[in-house]
Amino acid sequence: MSFQQIIDKMPLLLEELNNYPMFKKSEIGNGQVTPPRQGIYVLFEEGKPIYVGRSNNIKQRMSGHSNQGSVRLSATFAFKLAIENYENKYQKTTKVIRRQDLETDTDFAILFNEAKARVAEMGIKVVAIEDQITQTIFEVYAAMTLGTLKYNSFANH
Repeated sequence: MSFQQIIDKMPLLLEELNNYPMFKKSEIGNGQVTPPRQGIYVLFEEGKPIYVGRSNNIKQRMSGHSNQGSVRLSATFAFKLAIENYENKYQKTTKVIRRQDLETDTDFAILFNEAKARVAEMGIKVVAIEDQITQTIFEVYAAMTLGTLKYNSFANH
């Protein structure tokens, strides 16, 4: 498949994503909802898209984002939310604090657990995409189109 063919699919994939019925993490696995195994997912809060992600195992990824035992490497979005709340609440910048040090800060740990619970309550929509290149391009396209760049960062680490 050529690059142009992939680009031409972007609006159709976005339409498919938008038409997917919204569900909650609690509905996965109990017979109510069976999301596609791999593809792109969008988390919604108060009906608005807030975060776009991609995964080869969407069910497992949703658990990683929101289980109370998840750490920063598996609950990356919740970690970003907790950082934002930590900076706002304690008027501290986290730019000079190592991420692993934040995890041992008791104030931050409380906010991180609250953020994971918050993510667990968000609405989810998905679109099945198996091709890794198409997934990558669509993740950026969806984040830009849906306006989730506040939490979707494509910066190198």
